[in-house]
Amino acid sequence: MNAEKNHLGALTGMRFFAAMAVVVGHLVTDHNLDGLGRFGLTAYSTVVAGAAVSFFFVLSGFILTYVYKDQLTYARVPKFYYKRWARIWPLHLVCLIVTIYVVGMVVIDYEMLAVNLALLQSWVPDSKWVFSFNGVSWSISTEMFFYFMFPFFLIGGQNRFWVKYILLWLVVLAAVKGIQILDNQPAWADYDLERACHVNPFLRLPEFCTGMGVGFIFFNRATPRFRSSPVDSVIEIAALSLIPGFSWVLRKYGIVGLIRRAEWGGPAMALWVQYTAMVFVFAIVIYVFARSQGILSKLLGSRGLVFLGEISFALYMIHYTVIIAVERQYDWSLANYSPLAVAGCVILMSVGIAALLYKLVEMPAKNALLSLYSRQFKKAAMTFPVEWWRCFKTPIFWVCAILLTGCTLAIDFNHQPISTANDIIEASHPPYRDVEFGSHIRLMGAEAVAMPSGIRLSLVWRKQKDLERTRFLHLCDENGKVMGQLPPEKNLFDQANSSELFVETFLLPNDKLSDSRIVSVGIGFYSEKENPETGRVYPMLVAKKGPVGLDRCRLNVIVPEQMKNLRKEIARLNEGKK
Repeated sequence: MNAEKNHLGALTGMRFFAAMAVVVGHLVTDHNLDGLGRFGLTAYSTVVAGAAVSFFFVLSGFILTYVYKDQLTYARVPKFYYKRWARIWPLHLVCLIVTIYVVGMVVIDYEMLAVNLALLQSWVPDSKWVFSFNGVSWSISTEMFFYFMFPFFLIGGQNRFWVKYILLWLVVLAAVKGIQILDNQPAWADYDLERACHVNPFLRLPEFCTGMGVGFIFFNRATPRFRSSPVDSVIEIAALSLIPGFSWVLRKYGIVGLIRRAEWGGPAMALWVQYTAMVFVFAIVIYVFARSQGILSKLLGSRGLVFLGEISFALYMIHYTVIIAVERQYDWSLANYSPLAVAGCVILMSVGIAALLYKLVEMPAKNALLSLYSRQFKKAAMTFPVEWWRCFKTPIFWVCAILLTGCTLAIDFNHQPISTANDIIEASHPPYRDVEFGSHIRLMGAEAVAMPSGIRLSLVWRKQKDLERTRFLHLCDENGKVMGQLPPEKNLFDQANSSELFVETFLLPNDKLSDSRIVSVGIGFYSEKENPETGRVYPMLVAKKGPVGLDRCRLNVIVPEQMKNLRKEIARLNEGKK
């Protein structure tokens, strides 16, 4: 029995890394379509991070089959449903309330709130409903449907399960194809069918049932073996390598893009494939780590990682709210800071808060609700005081308290507003640091400062070779359309020598900023001269990194969120003068 528990311990430890993949994915996702992640981190593809939710779905099906295979009968189904609800709903409620407070919602759509509280939001084909309030809760809305369907697939035995499983895949594949056909029809343009293929519980049910299938296969293994051997470690390493390997194959051959562009495919089908493609890879990984006793299983089953795995649900539920809270608490657009340091603090804070939520909310609430179900009212009433008092006496509580305090102070220390042009070269805000335009010129840093008269934009350049081009500064709307142009305050650009650092400044006056359509400012280089060797106009210079537009030839040195903060600061300064 201890060996069996170790198998689940290894899988529990894996849950933490899956949850962390989601956290990192939300930090580096290009959420503003400006080439950047949160806090100015470089944006990366997050195929594996997005698929981590699929891992949770598969693992959930395996664990429930492991626990209930020979125990669940129709008479026990109501209690099963109640235990599943008691496991996830209290934490969902607390995180929802915290999110409402952090976001500062003044007007609440109570119909949307009711759907969210009932965990039905993932059935609505509208992103505003699906990701309402604490957006990550869409997955537990989907999970609740899995719990509802679990007895139907489990009861009746293994042979009937496989028949149901195959039929389910056939029906879901047909449904995805049908949704794609509807998505191509103008009459269905108002429905977010593409997003429905991502979150709809029925379309994600095969992943959960695949986990159930792994559970049945696991119980059918010929000889349970719990001794460790070098072969086990090799198998585990090979199984884990399938995750990045298959992800690389998806990106290398652009499989999702091919489905999106194919006549028989489309956006809805492509999104479904993107998030479910790794289901069988995860099935193999879960089986290997449930069966094997290699070195990785022992590491994942260690006490510390098992605890981190146990708090993974709380980590998943609270991390996005922590990200929003830190973004709203500080104005990062005008600060000199290390994005990696801030992101690291956000991750540590999320882990610390998750541990406290696990100890103070998730487990006490579950135990209290189960006591109520058993009519042990006195025990239910005392659950929270007893659990809280125990938690306060444990090192975990004080470690988390110290961790949260230290991370808060570290973020305060990182938030150092840039106030003068002399700070620009030292600025480490990544979108505008060391951005090369071809091999001709490099932007070493940028600073946007709010003043009563407008915004002063300072750019630090290093000229590397003659340009034969003219630069432009575009004032753009949300679609990248040019609403106006601005010249520099003093033209030092053409007179600069090669490898020389120089500062160029622009003033964006209030009369320009009064046009609310202007939400970003971009800079780039174009040519009116012909290359004598080719007889053609010199091509525009491509910016090699950062938030870019106009075919990657315009670097957006002031992005929409930053422009909004700058306008607020200008209004505050002018209000102070009055």
